[in-house]
Amino acid sequence: MNLGAIRSRCKTRFRDLSGVLVTDATWNAHINEGIREMIAASPHWPFLEGTANLVITPPSNSVNLPTDVWKVLAVHNLTDEYAMDEMTGRRSRFDQYPSVSVIQGYPEEYRLLGRQLQVLPFPTVATTVTIEYSVSPADLAADGDLPVFPAQYHQALVYYALACAMEDDEKRADHYNRRYVATLEKMRADLLSARGDSYPSINDNFF
Repeated sequence: MNLGAIRSRCKTRFRDLSGVLVTDATWNAHINEGIREMIAASPHWPFLEGTANLVITPPSNSVNLPTDVWKVLAVHNLTDEYAMDEMTGRRSRFDQYPSVSVIQGYPEEYRLLGRQLQVLPFPTVATTVTIEYSVSPADLAADGDLPVFPAQYHQALVYYALACAMEDDEKRADHYNRRYVATLEKMRADLLSARGDSYPSINDNFF
């Protein structure tokens, strides 16, 4: 369901189709709060993982990050085929590359500066790097916007928004909150139960 469909379900269940008691803006705020709550329930959601190929073209050594990047997890130099190391510490760049603009070669290290990825040494040819990162989803704003997680769990947002809207009716708010939590737990079980490393058992028949 998109934002408009989720809000419509909320208004139908709340029996306020005209929005007299709860405005569309308030429903949208409840829905987006629900999305943030669901995302915060685990740092390992597969739908929060992203990859992108970025091209760094000489004489520059930097490139803008995608707008949905929250945290860069790994960088791979695809052109020269090796994993890159993150440069940590503000002084490292000056200690290791005092004349950074004239030091050229195969980029081996990267650092993040604002919304840019910088590589060092400066590349001598156009270099493609692959980044793996955690996604930072934007709030839903337009009626056609979709939640970042799979559609079969979108109903949880209806339950969450209704629980918020009915906070003055403790019994009904508790009812919808319990349904929200049950849907969230199902999503957790479905999406995270197989995320751990698993190895085949080895039978030792030597003796």
